[in-house]
Amino acid sequence: MNFMKNIKIRTALMVILIFFSLLWLGVSTYTLFSLNQVNQTLNLSNNEQLNSDIINGANDHYYRVITALERAARAGQSGGRAEAESTLGEVASELALIDQGLAEFKNIDHGLLDPLLVDKIYNSSLQLRTLGMQPLLQAVKDGRYDDFNAGLHENYLPLRTQFTTVMQQYNEALGSIKRGSNERIALLVAFCQRALLAALLAGAVIVLFTDRYLVRHLVRPLDAIKAHFRALSAGRLGFVITDMGRNCVGELIPFLRDMQTNWVNTVTQIRGSAESIYRGASEISQGNTDLSSRTEQQASALEETAASMEQLNSTVKHNTENAHQASKLAQDASQTAKKGGAIVEEVVTTMGSIAASSKKSLKLSM
Repeated sequence: MNFMKNIKIRTALMVILIFFSLLWLGVSTYTLFSLNQVNQTLNLSNNEQLNSDIINGANDHYYRVITALERAARAGQSGGRAEAESTLGEVASELALIDQGLAEFKNIDHGLLDPLLVDKIYNSSLQLRTLGMQPLLQAVKDGRYDDFNAGLHENYLPLRTQFTTVMQQYNEALGSIKRGSNERIALLVAFCQRALLAALLAGAVIVLFTDRYLVRHLVRPLDAIKAHFRALSAGRLGFVITDMGRNCVGELIPFLRDMQTNWVNTVTQIRGSAESIYRGASEISQGNTDLSSRTEQQASALEETAASMEQLNSTVKHNTENAHQASKLAQDASQTAKKGGAIVEEVVTTMGSIAASSKKSLKLSM
């Protein structure tokens, strides 16, 4: 049954449907043929029954005719001419029915009856009618009652015995044919019953096989695919689905595997990106920590710088005051120096004058 998973479901169902149709086509054809045979057999049986009715009806008519002729002969002998004429009218009616039956028997289909036996019963009945009864009827009409009695024993009774013997053979042949027909009908009906029963069993087997096929190669694979989708939706991307052949459902598996592989690759890439982002975030966090530490250090340094600036500002202010004082002292020293310079100049001038005076005094002393 494993090879079935490689067959398209539509192809398998078409094969099953074709097989099922051929099965019922064969059974239906055989059943129709058997019913046709039964119908033909029944038609033959009806024809044979009609033949039997004609011959047995003729036998009854012969009995009534001879009985009526005997009554008419007795009535004629006793002087009851009117009664005899009335009875002869009944005889004429019966003989007309006999003639009608013989004509119908001659033209009717005799089915499976032996043609020789058919001719024999027809000729025997015709002889009884023409050679046995017709002379008796004429003798009664003519009033020849002695000839009637003589013809009754010499001609009619032997012909009657012959007709009865042939009719028994004919009825036995009809009975045998009827039994054969009944047996054939029973056999055909039994065969039809067996064929229909076998078709029903085969249909049940086909239905069961179809159900098992659909369950194994359609329902269960679809359930497995649904379970696989549920596993994928739950995040279990490592869930493995088995091969399901090359049928309609099995052809979905490669696409499902490709989709799962793409999902795995996508999730792997996302995980890698997330790890990179995490590492970058960790580095950024570490950098932020370092920056915060450095910022705190810089803040402390700025505070120290601000304190130093305050001290420097105080020092600068003090220096400025000292500079102002120094500048004032320098100005005072400059004025004093200027005064000293003037004094020196005056001293120099004085010394120059003294030197000149000295030179003049020296010249004078020489």
